[in-house]
Amino acid sequence: MLDVPEIHSIRTLHARGFSKRKIARLLGVSRKTVDKYTAKDYVVSPEPRMRLRKPRPAPKMDPWLVLNSERAQSETSDPWNKGFRSQNVGKTRTT
Repeated sequence: MLDVPEIHSIRTLHARGFSKRKIARLLGVSRKTVDKYTAKDYVVSPEPRMRLRKPRPAPKMDPWLVLNSERAQSETSDPWNKGFRSQNVGKTRTT
């Protein structure tokens, strides 16, 4: 479906006497599209036709993100818990 300005330009060119074939060539649309929008019974609706979608559900990982952030904060504050952090994997622990 074309935008309202494109439809308006098709109808304006047709009213000025351009052939449907030339309008199609100028605007880069098919001749059938020009036929559709130059028909006398076609009415341009100002509002686009849109489907209403259902709202997306919340991601399933949201509860885990809170737990992971709390765990990450507790790991940085606890000096005995440094072995579980990803940057300390493989390092030996000295006390």
